[in-house]
Amino acid sequence: LFQRFVAQDLVLVIFGLNSIANSGVVISAFLALYAITYLLIDYNFLYRLWALMCPERIHLFKTKWFIILLVSFALVFFVNWTLLIYYFFLPTDHGRLKMRDVVMAKYGVDTMDRGMIMGDYFHADGSRNVHLAIGVFILITILGLCSSFIIYAAATITYYLKTAKLISEKSMQLQRQLFVLCTQTIVPLLLLYSPCLVDVGFTCLGIDVELYGDLTALSISLFLPIDGLAVLYSMKDYRKAAISVITC
Repeated sequence: LFQRFVAQDLVLVIFGLNSIANSGVVISAFLALYAITYLLIDYNFLYRLWALMCPERIHLFKTKWFIILLVSFALVFFVNWTLLIYYFFLPTDHGRLKMRDVVMAKYGVDTMDRGMIMGDYFHADGSRNVHLAIGVFILITILGLCSSFIIYAAATITYYLKTAKLISEKSMQLQRQLFVLCTQTIVPLLLLYSPCLVDVGFTCLGIDVELYGDLTALSISLFLPIDGLAVLYSMKDYRKAAISVITC
């Protein structure tokens, strides 16, 4: 979709550069796909947590009804995230006018007739856009709940590995699995969610993040290759081979 983030004069706009992305619904759904990654990470942590603390529950991940439940919950998450963004981040004429010159200069896109989502946090009279602030609060709360479970699960697993009397090899294997899982969490946190939260949150607080907004699209584009490299590096044989090639 070639999405672009532009933040200036306390207004944030997100739009695409091709014809497919010339729609607020499409852009909202596209962003929801990134958000759902966090929920899937929660699923991974739930599996690891149960594997240690409640191994009798692991069989649920093989049952049809539980798989359907997880998939259904993910679909509900996706649809609701899409609707929340589309409903709360509505483009305003005031915001379109403010961003018209800068977006035209950078990307040759006219904001007056372009489909987009927008965070216009302050009205023309300087009053706060309460409707949008509510939307930001809801989205941050959802991400906060997902993050809280990840932190809880990671802390519980780490504590268990330190205190449980496990066979050495099994303990090392579990620690490696936790490392991979934490890596898969940190990469999207740094490259996906943190940039977007800075753009949305700081602008909502009245802090201009023009330069950071320009870097957000680049950060999101780097997510997939870096995430793939992080997973490959966590594989012992691949890591040894890569190091030997570099050091030879």
